[in-house]
Amino acid sequence: YRVSDRLLKLVYLVDKKHFRKNIKNVDFSKLKNCLPLDEVQSLEFFAELKGFKKIVGINAFSFTCERKGDNFSHRQWFELAEKLSKRYKNFCFVLLNYKYNCLQYNINQSENLKVFVNNGGIASLTSFQKRLDYLISIDTSNVHLCDILQVPSFVFMPLRAYKAYQNATYGGGAFIP
Repeated sequence: YRVSDRLLKLVYLVDKKHFRKNIKNVDFSKLKNCLPLDEVQSLEFFAELKGFKKIVGINAFSFTCERKGDNFSHRQWFELAEKLSKRYKNFCFVLLNYKYNCLQYNINQSENLKVFVNNGGIASLTSFQKRLDYLISIDTSNVHLCDILQVPSFVFMPLRAYKAYQNATYGGGAFIP
């Protein structure tokens, strides 16, 4: 099930009659318009990215997956981003990070390989992610946010999570056994 399916099932269990009567009137595609936005940082960042066919975000951070050993190393994520940027010159690949993370990318950014460090909260992240064409990520809240924003995502996840989220609305996935 998708997360939304699980939550809707709970609503159904609370009041089946109300659920049956009203569920057909809900337009879930408008959910993305309800998210908080703070566009200052993302407008500045994207103003510098001109002439790219697609912008692809790459998110390597998920504390849950890292503690369980279900993630690549940060070096492997960087190598993936670097290889993709060399192969697809007309795409811009952006490694995502956040201000208070103790791990920061210290790389030589190229024309089509950049680092975005979110220094705001969820509103700033939402504004950034809504401008992406794709997201490549480990299973994390960024994936679920992109799902709401209808940004296609390729997600690396452990099998237990893949079974739970394999029917995500706009993404694809691969599991790490």
